[in-house]
Amino acid sequence: MDPLTLLATFSLIMAVGVLSDLLFRKTLIPDTLPLIFLGILLGPLLRLFPPRNLQPFLPVLGSLTLIAILLEQGMKLSYSRVLRDAPRAVLLALSTFLFSTLFLGFLSHLLLGFPLVSSFMLGAALGGTSSIIVVPLVERLRLPPKVRTVVLLDSVITDVLCIVVVLVLCTLGRATLPEVGRRLALVFFSAFGLGTVMGILWLPPLSRLKEKSHYGVLLAMAIALYVLTEKMGASGGVAVLAFGLVLGNAPGLGRVFKIRTAPLAPEVRSFYGEIAFLLRAFFLFSLGVMLDRGILRLLPHSLLLFLAAVAARMASAKVTGLGDPQLRENGRLIGLLLPKGLAAAVLAYLPLQYGFEGTEVFPQLVLCLILLTNLLSALALRGKLPKN
Repeated sequence: MDPLTLLATFSLIMAVGVLSDLLFRKTLIPDTLPLIFLGILLGPLLRLFPPRNLQPFLPVLGSLTLIAILLEQGMKLSYSRVLRDAPRAVLLALSTFLFSTLFLGFLSHLLLGFPLVSSFMLGAALGGTSSIIVVPLVERLRLPPKVRTVVLLDSVITDVLCIVVVLVLCTLGRATLPEVGRRLALVFFSAFGLGTVMGILWLPPLSRLKEKSHYGVLLAMAIALYVLTEKMGASGGVAVLAFGLVLGNAPGLGRVFKIRTAPLAPEVRSFYGEIAFLLRAFFLFSLGVMLDRGILRLLPHSLLLFLAAVAARMASAKVTGLGDPQLRENGRLIGLLLPKGLAAAVLAYLPLQYGFEGTEVFPQLVLCLILLTNLLSALALRGKLPKN
């Protein structure tokens, strides 16, 4: 593809992204769908973007998108709300991941004849919700703050669960529950601690970030933190969220640690909101490009796996809502809001890389589930449009 055509495509993606955002604000049809369909049009249908040329860049693009979104959202959360709502979010994340892994694992074993280990790898890859897609959606919905926080934290936690468990299964073949539990605890708490320490170190310089040209330094630090944490074998996403939490709660933490600091200016959050929006648009377009015409033969199996994923999520929403009227009242929405995204797309390629036979179809199955779950989210959001 020549440079001018590539630039024209970038312009088209940005324009569709803006129009999709306007459409979402009016109708609550998620802006994920037009961007994914644009990728399908220019990728597998018109073949302007061969998937093999884009595939190497997808993990990098997805990671950048995740960093920008989690940093922005961390800045908006308060510690009091996170601590108050975290137990329910953990319950939702663990039950969603466990039910999804079991339901999808056994079903793919029966339907497609995969070995049990490979089947559970597929189930684990599809065991969560995508924070890249969930966070911007719930941010604009007419939902109670508690429900919004629980769903947001759930998407971050399940990203970690999916990545860690699939990696453990790929490297060990078989892993005991205590081994997986110890690994998860280490990954989560070490990442959260590292992000918190890095944020506290950045409290003093916050008062100097008065010019727009200075705002980018926080993103640079978030990217460096993500890379460092991932190199250590922990979760970069959790570390970036913790970093953003410290920055967003700077005045209170400054008083606790007796550090002279300043609150973030509103323009900082707006700046990172724009960056997250652009990166997310390109990521969703890329997912559409990755779909292949051969996916049609897997559609019947994908539909059955999709129904199993919905059943698992609905059961998790029921469990999470026990004893909590607010979560129980919004249980149907929580149950139907299960879009898959970056983590599932990246993890779909891992089993084959580790030499597990018969997993060649995992990417197509996962990409089909990504599309179906995003379509379901579009239907689930109907009636939640904020009143002007």
